[in-house]
Amino acid sequence: MSKHDKVIREIAKSHDIPVDKVNREIQKAIDVAWNNPDLEARTQQRLLFPKGKPTVDEFIDVVSKHVRVSDSPAFTYMNPHSITPGWIKN
Repeated sequence: MSKHDKVIREIAKSHDIPVDKVNREIQKAIDVAWNNPDLEARTQQRLLFPKGKPTVDEFIDVVSKHVRVSDSPAFTYMNPHSITPGWIKN
């Protein structure tokens, strides 16, 4: 099992939702973010993902690296408290 699969499974387990739903929701979030018209957001995306719109696995790789470094500019930009995805049960 890859580290990406482990991350996805842990998210699914902690929120009591199916693994495929986690993948779909992450992909939807990537799609929405990638189409954001805000210039600053687009600039950050291009810095984090210079090859273009990331796959779910690429997104997990980049985010996991930045989450480990809390003072990273990308961590500030990708503040997990700024939005709550619909699939997270409150």
